[in-house]
Amino acid sequence: MDREETPFNRAEVGLPEGQEEASPITETEMPEDEKTRRARLMRHFIEYRVLGINPVYSEEESEDIFGGLSVAEKANLLYEKILARQATLRTMERQEAATGATAPAEEVDPDLLSDIQALWSDKGVQELFIDRYTDARMDAKAYRLSDLGRDWEDLNIVIEVKQGQLKRISQDLFLQRITREDRLSAARSRVARLARELIEKRQTRDDIVSLKGLPAIPENTDVAAHIHYEHLREMRNQSESGSRFVWLPYYEGKLRKITAALQNGRWPILMGEGGTGKSHLAIAAAYALTGSAPLKVPCGPRTNEHDLIMDKDIKDTDQGGGSKNTYGGLLKAATGFDDSTQLEPTCDHGRIVRLDEFNRIDPKGQGYSIVKEARQLHPGEMYYDHPVLPGFGAIA
Repeated sequence: MDREETPFNRAEVGLPEGQEEASPITETEMPEDEKTRRARLMRHFIEYRVLGINPVYSEEESEDIFGGLSVAEKANLLYEKILARQATLRTMERQEAATGATAPAEEVDPDLLSDIQALWSDKGVQELFIDRYTDARMDAKAYRLSDLGRDWEDLNIVIEVKQGQLKRISQDLFLQRITREDRLSAARSRVARLARELIEKRQTRDDIVSLKGLPAIPENTDVAAHIHYEHLREMRNQSESGSRFVWLPYYEGKLRKITAALQNGRWPILMGEGGTGKSHLAIAAAYALTGSAPLKVPCGPRTNEHDLIMDKDIKDTDQGGGSKNTYGGLLKAATGFDDSTQLEPTCDHGRIVRLDEFNRIDPKGQGYSIVKEARQLHPGEMYYDHPVLPGFGAIA
């Protein structure tokens, strides 16, 4: 269990603010009192932070409640229930932050705390739980301090930095923010160089996971196991987020292909069953190239000029009456204007349009013809009395 995934962080177990852990040492060199210290802190956390001043069940009462379980099963159950408590506290904190609530937060379910009390009152469960926890914490510390673990963490930092650099330069090129020929040439060369370096770094990172060219000694296999665990933990967090979409390596490769197509002036078509991630890929590609969310246009057999270009909107009589043209997704994305009354565009760059359910559009209808015509536009050309902005494109 590494520091980030364990529910027992520095503040919770009572370490003074700013106090650092022991100096780097390997697992075999770690002194006995380090394990004793961790055990003491864990006991302090459970007995004072989790159970508080509530009376703890007697060992006999605990046996009545969980008598059918072995000591190992009770220790596992105790860990699961403590994780549930910590997850609940984090959820309540997020809800309070989102709503700005000032009222006292609701308490953790008292039955959950009663179960923790009952399990903790078993001395055998206490000893096994503490022993497992301290061993896992020291294993995680040894992993962080190993050479291979450091190489992995350093690679992730380098990859993140280079991805950020590549994203910024790619956006500048896509939105034509770089115009001088010398700077254009230099930026294109830098993009190519960063892309090559990222491929090499990702391959090196993959080799660490698979232990390619490395001896399968316990230290290395432990690092590979920790890396796989971190991947699974990250995917679980993504699946539990609002979108419930998990960024598998497969999708990362598809995203690179989609952005490359848009950068080359093509409008890609994403095909697949419902729920396979087409919308998430389109949104991610739009953000990667423009820094803005795409404009969604639902498509169907009757999609026409009113949906894609403009529709007449009658003003309220309280505003003086009259009418204006409200722009559709294609015209908004291409020009940055939302309606005919604006003197300046809302957005200073072109945007990506999501042509949702594009397969439902009538290939012989007006909507298809409008999309086909817009596909031929280039930055600077006039489109319904407005210049087309760099960055305009679409994903079907």
